[in-house]
Amino acid sequence: IIGGKIGFSNKFMLREALNQNTANGLLALVKKIVITSFMIQIIATLINWYPLIEYCDTIYGASDSNIWKALIMSVYHSAAAFNNAGFDIFGSNSMENFASNANVISQSSMLIINTTTILLIVLGGIGFIIIDDILKNKKWKKLSLHSKITLIATFILIFGGALLFKLTSNMGYLEALFSSVTARTAGFATYNMTNLKDYPVAYFIMIILMIIGASPCSTGGGIKSTTFAVVVLAIVHFAMGKKTKVFERRLMHDQIFKAFVLISIATGIVLLGTMVILATQPELGIDCVLFEVSSAFSTTGLSMGITTSLSSFNRIVVCVLMLFGRLGPLTIIGVVNKNWLAGENERIQYIEESVIIG
Repeated sequence: IIGGKIGFSNKFMLREALNQNTANGLLALVKKIVITSFMIQIIATLINWYPLIEYCDTIYGASDSNIWKALIMSVYHSAAAFNNAGFDIFGSNSMENFASNANVISQSSMLIINTTTILLIVLGGIGFIIIDDILKNKKWKKLSLHSKITLIATFILIFGGALLFKLTSNMGYLEALFSSVTARTAGFATYNMTNLKDYPVAYFIMIILMIIGASPCSTGGGIKSTTFAVVVLAIVHFAMGKKTKVFERRLMHDQIFKAFVLISIATGIVLLGTMVILATQPELGIDCVLFEVSSAFSTTGLSMGITTSLSSFNRIVVCVLMLFGRLGPLTIIGVVNKNWLAGENERIQYIEESVIIG
């Protein structure tokens, strides 16, 4: 916008942040991202407007001013949902007033707000590359390998997570689906997360979904769904003694290695963050701290209620985790060490030798 030139280091950071293999066409991609995101949020704002008028009439009393209050609320909520921010202006209980067992608004309005919020989170978290690929090609066969893996992984994580939540906790069907979607770094909640203490399986499922997060080139955080999918595919094919392949395509060895490195770094950061906070505030309990750290690193925003109890030092720790998690470990490594890929072009090659593993 201001006409400044983008240097090599900035292009590299932008390329890594958007998970692109090349710096070509980055500016055109950014323009598409801006236009697409605004269009989706405007449409969602108009859909949610009327249900939120009903909500304002119930909460604040019937008034003509509720029309504009609901519009502002709808704009804010659409932006927060699509961009996986998780901030809301509905009160201290997040979106629990829009749960299926709440009586604040009619069931039809509740269903509209839940559905549009879920769609906004998924569209924002699925990645602009996928949206652009679908709009251009429209047929499954023509989609790129990246799009196919991302869509399948997203489907399995959302509906698999929802089914597991339903089976392992007291969530209703709609709450289970919403929780599975919001765990992809959205941060809204129609279910009180403190209740997960009574359902340890659902608790661990939530942590796993948060750390996996959204998809590459999206508004969400986490290690990304494709990273998780590539690791699972690599493990399965390794166990079968075969090269890693999917949809009649072999996955590059460097990408598989990158996926394992990313998961290893993410796991290390979450464990280290948990240990640091517990070392200074053991009274918070490992269950709440691990949940808080996982949520921070994946930039999800969900909490079991200990955020305000964190000391100043631990709030800084959480801030660092959020920043590190949002930019991504590999992006930060690439910015700090611009020669981290130089090993691919090393002039001196060493003899390989095996080491006993396992």
